[in-house]
Amino acid sequence: SFRLANDICPMSRVTVPLDLVNLPLPVAALIDAGVPLNNKALRRVFSPHALVLDQAQRHEGTTAIGAWIDQLLSLPNGPARPLQAQRYGNAVLLTRAPGHDWLLTAGSAGIDALVVIAATQRGLQEVVTAFVDAIHAADLDALVDTFADDAIVNDQLKAHAGHSAIREWAEHDVVGAALKWQARSAGPHDDVGSVTVNLEGNFDRRGLPDPLTLVLYFSVAGGKIVRLIMLRVDP
Repeated sequence: SFRLANDICPMSRVTVPLDLVNLPLPVAALIDAGVPLNNKALRRVFSPHALVLDQAQRHEGTTAIGAWIDQLLSLPNGPARPLQAQRYGNAVLLTRAPGHDWLLTAGSAGIDALVVIAATQRGLQEVVTAFVDAIHAADLDALVDTFADDAIVNDQLKAHAGHSAIREWAEHDVVGAALKWQARSAGPHDDVGSVTVNLEGNFDRRGLPDPLTLVLYFSVAGGKIVRLIMLRVDP
């Protein structure tokens, strides 16, 4: 998984033309540094403890990201200029051609995280975004609609199978508890993705760590969630 240092929830999606004025400053600087290619400028836009996840390979910190940039610039076409951007708070999804999309989060010190999303992973990103949007809108129908008919939710080792059981779980434990998630990290892995979140809401906090952190593992097929596993991260 990769760190999302800023709160990207609620993930209200805003698609904007590639106008650098509309983007967080570190993201605009990243685009400027890539066209024309400028190795030193590209390095400067990342924060000192940033993380790049490219095809499940982690590149963390200044030295590792510098090596990743060297490898990127050695490719025949280099980093292509994006065509458009979708904003999720301080997170930005850059649609690039040719090649992969980039999902970035920007902090005060620069780019905190960059994930390369292959074309086969876009459906995963879209359905997980719809899932989180539905939670923050408290929209029970939209939330249940993100799941396949025979999906399984495993919440803290308790299984909820099928739409009826998932609706009951969502109505009581998600919408009913007014859950809000601050995303800390995420990572696509083929047809499986993970999101690490800090959890807020109306629930009994006795005996729970503060903040309460969960890791959610999503499996997606046919544009729907077929399995969701939720596990608590103990400090």
